[in-house]
Amino acid sequence: MSNIKTDKRIRKTRKQIRLALTQLLKEKELKEITVSELTELADINRGTFYLHYRDIYDLFEKVQSEVFDEFKRLVKKHSFKENASSSSFRSVVMEAFEFIAENSDFCSIILNRGDLTFLNNVIELGRESTVNDWCALYGSKYREHFNYYYSFMTSGCAGLLRHWMENGMKMPPSQLAAFSERIMLSGVKMIGTQSTGKQWAN
Repeated sequence: MSNIKTDKRIRKTRKQIRLALTQLLKEKELKEITVSELTELADINRGTFYLHYRDIYDLFEKVQSEVFDEFKRLVKKHSFKENASSSSFRSVVMEAFEFIAENSDFCSIILNRGDLTFLNNVIELGRESTVNDWCALYGSKYREHFNYYYSFMTSGCAGLLRHWMENGMKMPPSQLAAFSERIMLSGVKMIGTQSTGKQWAN
C-alpha cells in the first residue's frame, strides 16, 4: 500500500513539474528558465526537483521522451499487419489527434519550436507499419512510391496540426481525422490504382 501511495505522489509531482515547464515555455525560451522559478510555479522545493531531474534540459528531454513513448504505444496498438483497411487507418489517425488534443500545450510548443529531431522521430515511428498497410491494400510494387508519399503526407500533417492548435482545436479530433483520412487515402489510391510504374517516370 505504501508503494502505491509513493507512486501516486511521484506521478503527481512530475505532473506538476511538467505543467509548470509547459507554462514557462509559453513565455520564454528553455535556456531562460531557472529551476527556482519552475519549482516556485510547481509549488515544490528544489530538493524535490533534483530527486527527479539533473537540470532544466534533463527535464525537457525526459518530458519529450514520455510524450514520444506514449505516442509509440498508441502506434504499436494499431500495428495492423493483416487485414489492413481504411477503417483501421482512420482509427489510428483519430486516436493520434485525440492524444495530441490531450497533450496540446506541450505538443504546440514542440511544433512552434521547430524541433525537427522530435518531429522526425514521431514521423518515422509510423512509417513502416503505414507503408506496409498500403502495400497490403494495393501491392508491394508501389512501396517506393508509398514511402515518398508518406514523407510528403506527414510534412503536411505537421502544418495541419499547427493550424488546428493555433485556431483553438475547434474541429473535433474525429472530424479532423475523417478529413485527414480522405486527403491521405486519395493519394494512396491514386498511386495504388496505377497499372504499371511507367506513369511515374519522367
